[in-house]
Amino acid sequence: MRLHRVFDLQPAETLDNRRHLKAILRAVVVKSNDDQLIFDRVFESWLTYADQDIQRRTDPMPSETRRLIPEPALPQNMPSRKWRWVVAAVLVLVIVSGFYGFNRSTHTPPRDVVSPPKPVPDVQTAAVSDIPPRERSFTYAVPRLEILPAEPQLNLIPLALCLLALLAAGVTWRILSRRSWLPEPAAAPTRPGPPRVFLTPPSLPGPQFLDPRQQETLVWGIGKFVAEEPTRRLDVAATVRATAHSGGVAELHFERATYQREVWLWVDEMAMDAAVKRLVEEVESTLRAYGLPVQRAVFRGIPERLLTEEGAVVTPREWDEHRDDMLVAVLTDGRVLSRQYVADDRRVGVDALLRELSHWPRLAFVDLGEEAQSLSAILQKHELPCILPEALAAFLGDDASELAVDRYVHHHDAIWAAVCALAPGPVDEGTALALRQGLGLAGSPWAWRALRTEAPGPPGRLQWAPALRAERINWLRQVEGMDIGAGWAGNGLLDRALSFWQKCYDGELEARDQSDDEGAWRDSPARQHLCMECHLVRLWQAPEVAIPALYGLYQGRLGATIRQQLGHLIPHRRGAPHHIQLPWTWETRSATEKVMLQEMGLGGEMPTEHLKRPGRFWLGLGACAGLALAALIAFVAQPFGIRTGPPLVQYVEGLPDGLKDDAGYWIDPEATAEGQWRVSVTAPKSIASQTVDPIVTVRVAWEQAERPCVETLADNAELWRCGHQDHTVRLPMAIKRSLVVIASEPGVAEVEALAIALLSSGSADVVLVSPQWLDHRQSLIGVQERLGPARQLILIAAEIGDAMPLPKAGGLQAEIGMNEWSRLTERLRQFRDVRRLSEALPADPAWRIAGDVDEVKLKGLGDIPDVRFVDIPAGEFLMGSPDDEPGRSSDEGPQHLVRVGAFLMAETETTNAQFHAFKPDHQGPDGLPATSVSWHEAREFCETYGWRLPTEAEWEYAVRAGTTTRWSFGDDERQLGNYAWFFENAQTQTKPARQLKPNPWGLYDMYGNVIEWVQDCWNPTYDGASDDGSAWETGDCSVRVLRGGWSVFGPEALRSARRDEVLPEARDELIGFRCVRRSRRQP
Repeated sequence: MRLHRVFDLQPAETLDNRRHLKAILRAVVVKSNDDQLIFDRVFESWLTYADQDIQRRTDPMPSETRRLIPEPALPQNMPSRKWRWVVAAVLVLVIVSGFYGFNRSTHTPPRDVVSPPKPVPDVQTAAVSDIPPRERSFTYAVPRLEILPAEPQLNLIPLALCLLALLAAGVTWRILSRRSWLPEPAAAPTRPGPPRVFLTPPSLPGPQFLDPRQQETLVWGIGKFVAEEPTRRLDVAATVRATAHSGGVAELHFERATYQREVWLWVDEMAMDAAVKRLVEEVESTLRAYGLPVQRAVFRGIPERLLTEEGAVVTPREWDEHRDDMLVAVLTDGRVLSRQYVADDRRVGVDALLRELSHWPRLAFVDLGEEAQSLSAILQKHELPCILPEALAAFLGDDASELAVDRYVHHHDAIWAAVCALAPGPVDEGTALALRQGLGLAGSPWAWRALRTEAPGPPGRLQWAPALRAERINWLRQVEGMDIGAGWAGNGLLDRALSFWQKCYDGELEARDQSDDEGAWRDSPARQHLCMECHLVRLWQAPEVAIPALYGLYQGRLGATIRQQLGHLIPHRRGAPHHIQLPWTWETRSATEKVMLQEMGLGGEMPTEHLKRPGRFWLGLGACAGLALAALIAFVAQPFGIRTGPPLVQYVEGLPDGLKDDAGYWIDPEATAEGQWRVSVTAPKSIASQTVDPIVTVRVAWEQAERPCVETLADNAELWRCGHQDHTVRLPMAIKRSLVVIASEPGVAEVEALAIALLSSGSADVVLVSPQWLDHRQSLIGVQERLGPARQLILIAAEIGDAMPLPKAGGLQAEIGMNEWSRLTERLRQFRDVRRLSEALPADPAWRIAGDVDEVKLKGLGDIPDVRFVDIPAGEFLMGSPDDEPGRSSDEGPQHLVRVGAFLMAETETTNAQFHAFKPDHQGPDGLPATSVSWHEAREFCETYGWRLPTEAEWEYAVRAGTTTRWSFGDDERQLGNYAWFFENAQTQTKPARQLKPNPWGLYDMYGNVIEWVQDCWNPTYDGASDDGSAWETGDCSVRVLRGGWSVFGPEALRSARRDEVLPEARDELIGFRCVRRSRRQP
């Protein structure tokens, strides 16, 4: 269609030089061999159409077909102040002239046209069923048609003039009036920076994990031990007994020395629980405050070597002679120990160490892991005590009554979770503990671990899901018995918690503003985000202040975030239980506040609020009164009219999810002899069609129906709709339905195997098996006599003729003649990509092909390579590098904010083994990345399996993994060798995958090893780049972008923002790629 529009713009005289025109257009349009074939066919058909069109334009148009629409005449010297009225008048005429076509197309979906190629669904995840297709059924969308008879139509043009006159008055009012009654948008940030910041954790006075009782137990319960060496104090009782026993001969005995036990804390550096450091510091500070000895030693995973505070490295065996006077607590989460224990070569050493520690009289392991059973099971074999961190004070204080910890969640712990959920942003541990202390909650501080499981957020912080957050907060309101009728309590837990959060956010803003000497903070995106969270808290207690402030921010970059936050809030006694009820009612808000809240997406079912219109509205309405009166007179003179033409097709509730690209309808442009029209509504697996009268309305409702995979028709014909796969696999082309007919008797094993192969590979959506298939063609194409556009039909028979089986109307048809059905099945298993029929079935005596053999496609059944994908969440980031970043190039700027949707990225670069499955002649060791692959081959590999190359924005978003530093692990260049193969550790050689550490999102070798292709064309800067993460397909597309750096590069060339370019045909032993795919499987 775009070609026809271009051709229509050409002057008539250029058609004489057809060869020159064809060469110019071929150079502009054709990009591949497939494009060449399509271009030649379209160009020749257009020449015929152009000759007819020129002839038609030069002939006088019949008077009955002319459109009598007068041209508006404008005065030559129009005052500038009346331009708005002119615009309104022109708008009226334009809308009236197009109203008839608008009335016919309202709520009508687009017809079937050949659309650009679309990606293949996730074939690598399609489940394969062991149940034979004859015994299986599946559920799919089936269209149901309802025909509404045509009625005489009102003469809508006069009515339209009347209505549009009123519309013109409204438009004039909108132009003349100003929205001065709503706040102005907040000023956009002028300085770059992170999109948000978190609250600074407060400094907490005193212990948080040790309550006063535990501190007392810890101080007064540490015992003493008796040593072997004697003192100079005489043991009178022992001396008397010994003298009596020796018959009166004096025998002196002295008392033995008694020493205070020394507390040792062996801390596992590999433990991931942030509470370990706080707990150890609280124990040390408590003991040292009372003059009790305490020492700390650290180890990594297994306590076989310990590093003391003096820097000495010792083993437990070296302290064996002092074990009687040592009170040892080993604090670990058991991750490394459990992992080492399951390894056969390490278990013996671990057992030996644990047996040695089991002889220590006062030693216990403190399990800081999430799953206590794994560590305790190992320690139980050696009778080593394993306690929870809550019982550490009881163990050190030798209080057996406190060793059993009750894990029952206290009522105050639930309250703690609810008041933490009030915060609109993530909550860190220190702030949560300060909130618990400020509210005087009696629950255990170790409930933080349960909250962290319930509300996982950014590292070390809590963030509740919207539904769970609403449940927590609404529960707290019920617990406090809050009711609007009783007014705002003002001193309840909810009010005190809100005051706490308001103080936190206000204090954070004030502290950052005071420390901002250079002004970089005040104009940053992070400050706006912090202000938004501050006003979201204020919305509870001071909505009259918060609503205008939020509305100002809503009109800027934070609009989507504010709409998402307010969408979970509702006024009191409005909406569903999964919303959070605010303490004020809708009726208490002013009209202006209601308008702002509704525009920002506040939840709840509230009536739409409108502000009063100004008096200018009536002035504009009066100006249009004459036009409206004339239109009404014309309507009374001729109220009805009968229209002719094709029927209207309307979807009742739109297209089902997953069918927006594949479902559609087709109206045969050639009416029947009786003047009726054939209408077909299709999905890949279903069709509903009917012959209808002109101008009727065909209403389409989609229903989910369960049908057998193999349906038996009359005359024992069979209609196959699915093979072995549970999810539909489709051809990666603009084909809405691929139909196959096997002209054979059903029940033949080879025929059934061929039908299953065609369906499972995606070459066919429906397969009809019958020698008299023409009698059952309605099951394939409905009442249509011709094959419509965006469809292909393949007839497989023993004998084929020269004529196509059906007349065509834009569709594709081909015939395959063969006697051995199994030969085609075997051929489908010899390739896995999508091929033209002429390529899939090359010249062979076993078959003969005819028809559109260069356009009809088949897809092979070859195995799909095993590629592991990693979930990449949706988000936004600053693409490019700041001006002061070391090693920066000019092509990395300017920095700009990009929003990226969720997707999945391959965990590693594509390996030789994976690429060999796609291209058997590819060479290279299986474990190494696939190199010497051009951009075209990389893209074809990904698209063959329904994947694609990442865009440049997606690649940088994934490599940064939420960071803003030069590398995803920070700015420390010395750490690069842990994550990347480059010139210092790779010796210019590529390395196997998963040998080094991944980035925070689990992606390996994003830096170094091989440089990776992305989808985008090359542009020297980011000026004009999109902000939605899509590929940049404009610019210099003769070269393509590479990202990630090579193994021969230095650190500065491996930064996250580094860009390179090369010709797409380039093949190099250091150029590779990885694929991405959709984040959710489509139906």
